[in-house]
Amino acid sequence: MLLVEFIHYGVLQMQRLYSLAKKTLFEMTTVLAVMAAVASVMALAILSALTF
Repeated sequence: MLLVEFIHYGVLQMQRLYSLAKKTLFEMTTVLAVMAAVASVMALAILSALTF
């Protein structure tokens, strides 16, 4: 019974996050782009550190 409540709560949270994401889609894509840029820079730094 507790598991069902937990799943229901999770679904409600996901719906809330989805509606919030639809409102702030531009901000979300900007954040994702920044995160991807940071990840690529970190990957380049790690590769250069391994190379030298």
